[in-house]
Amino acid sequence: MVLLSEKNAPSQIACDYCWQTITNTFRVHCVECNDFHLCFHCFHSGAQVPPHERTHAYRISAPVRAPLFERSWGADEELALLEGINVRGFGNWSSIASHFGTKTEEECAHHWELVYALSPAWPLPTPLDDLHCGPGETPKRNSNINTRLE
Repeated sequence: MVLLSEKNAPSQIACDYCWQTITNTFRVHCVECNDFHLCFHCFHSGAQVPPHERTHAYRISAPVRAPLFERSWGADEELALLEGINVRGFGNWSSIASHFGTKTEEECAHHWELVYALSPAWPLPTPLDDLHCGPGETPKRNSNINTRLE
């Protein structure tokens, strides 16, 4: 996957063949290659960039803007955050943010703490309706947070 970015801006996902920005569009993700994406045009044309081959298994990725846990985070971003933590390592917020390109490292770390670490239903996330804090505010710390983070 090619990441295009400007200083202080989230990275953008580009097609690994034609380099067109495909962050906010439907794209094809190769499940056999590490971080390899194609736009639909290049996928349909059978584009290959070694080690990727057109016969590899794939999945379709599409932005899902509906929020699950926080109004400013779409469902696709929630999934990308969790995949980023799994692939890049917990706490590696800069690398996690570049994994999907729509949020900064500060936004990723804050969102994880707000929705997951401070959830009264730990290890489950806080449901959207339970987040009653305003922008930039943090809900009261759950009494079990210290034992969970150790």
